[in-house]
Amino acid sequence: MSNVLSSLKIESTSISRWTMSAPWGVDVHDFKLGYCLSLVSGQCWVRIKNNSPTPSPAIQLQAGDSIIAPRGANLAILSDPNGATIPLDSLPWHGETFQGLSSSIKPSSAMQVNWQGEGPETQLLGMAFTFQDQHNNFLLSSFPEFFILKQHESSFLQLIHPAMQFLIHDHSPGYFAVATQFSELVIIGSLRAYILSNKTDSVGVLKGMQDKSIAKVLTAIHQTPQHNWTLPLLAAEANLSRSVLSRRFPEYVGVSPIDYLNRWRLHLAAEKLVNTKESLDSIIKSLGFETDRTFRRLFKQHKGLSPSQYRKQFNSA
Repeated sequence: MSNVLSSLKIESTSISRWTMSAPWGVDVHDFKLGYCLSLVSGQCWVRIKNNSPTPSPAIQLQAGDSIIAPRGANLAILSDPNGATIPLDSLPWHGETFQGLSSSIKPSSAMQVNWQGEGPETQLLGMAFTFQDQHNNFLLSSFPEFFILKQHESSFLQLIHPAMQFLIHDHSPGYFAVATQFSELVIIGSLRAYILSNKTDSVGVLKGMQDKSIAKVLTAIHQTPQHNWTLPLLAAEANLSRSVLSRRFPEYVGVSPIDYLNRWRLHLAAEKLVNTKESLDSIIKSLGFETDRTFRRLFKQHKGLSPSQYRKQFNSA
């Protein structure tokens, strides 16, 4: 789990405080960033926005609950489950706007929004964020579009609320560096809480972690990706036959053991391309790829760019 979580890097973030007096409703539609909303006081509802003829019932949040959408999600946040909504960017924001947030934009302060209705007040703390290589990060696909952490599952988030409140009022130089590191702590902590809750039923690395034999294979791959792993060697790690591993691993993870090995190696290679000046030859050798040609072909296939194009694009982002 630590290997998976440590490989998820926040590259941009925006922190916000919402003070909302009912009635209010916010439509988070086509928002391409990840986001986290933590309910500090009051209550609100989450309505899933989809084209289903039988819409899902709204979900009530109480103080201490949080909703996390790692890749963004089409949701409505409301004071009344059947209330009307307005677009997120139509709220009366104060501070720097989140529109166009990317790794090239570094906010120098937090944002605030105050909605003056006549009903009960609700306070939320929010974060919008992007992960490095968010659209091609195969680990993120293991998480659902969104998940809710109840207060008893997210005591970690309650501990850091005072720090978030401090950052709301921080206008000093260096704000972005602190906010980004802080957001990474919050988001990774939330993802960890979700994993530990064992709620996932979608195929992927998180589901694989729940099976002891498959988890042994994942651990071996994560800890020593450079090893010359073969199906028989991985089967031995799991104390399974090759045929059983070949059948069970895709059932849990969604791909074969060797495909997963290559994806993990490519993920690490992408990290090195962006975060280090290590030569491409050195990266290829350190991760156990058989040939330069194999690496380049797989990298272009999974990332959509050549290694040199990838390094140039994300180093200048």
